[in-house]
Amino acid sequence: MRVLITSLLLLIALNLQAQNFKFGKVSKAELAEKEHPKDPTANAAVLFKRESIRFDYRKGDKLYFSPLLFLATQENPFKQDERMLPIDLIYPMSDKYMVNIMLPEGYDVESLPENVALDFADHTGEFKYLINQNGRFLQINVELNINSSFILAENYTFFKQFFVQAIEKESEKIVLKPI
Repeated sequence: MRVLITSLLLLIALNLQAQNFKFGKVSKAELAEKEHPKDPTANAAVLFKRESIRFDYRKGDKLYFSPLLFLATQENPFKQDERMLPIDLIYPMSDKYMVNIMLPEGYDVESLPENVALDFADHTGEFKYLINQNGRFLQINVELNINSSFILAENYTFFKQFFVQAIEKESEKIVLKPI
């Protein structure tokens, strides 16, 4: 996740031209002046617009796709069955994503992943997955917070399971059916 965010920030830093967005041009100076509405201390905001979604597969006339697109965690970084030493993450971490999707013409939602909130060790780790539909629009909010940089070895199995559950939730599909 951090590599992706770092790469995107590097690409933004290297881009000296104003970028065309649907609602107008935004220069680097204008973007630097903006504050995140909910967290004015946020280091950066990355705006990304994708014109189309690649559907994972079709079954009959139904479409299946992952709503987090390329943002979903692909594999659990914690692979060991057990651990003798604590995990030192160096610093707490927070990843937040908001994805807005407009449903394609002629389709409606058949099923959405359920909203979920996971907690590890009394708020040491938190994962929230919220999805809302408003007409033809879907909004997905995902938040992963690790509030401690140090995870004890005796908590490793639970911490690993916390990540397994979060990754499974991120990989769930939305199913669309024709109207």
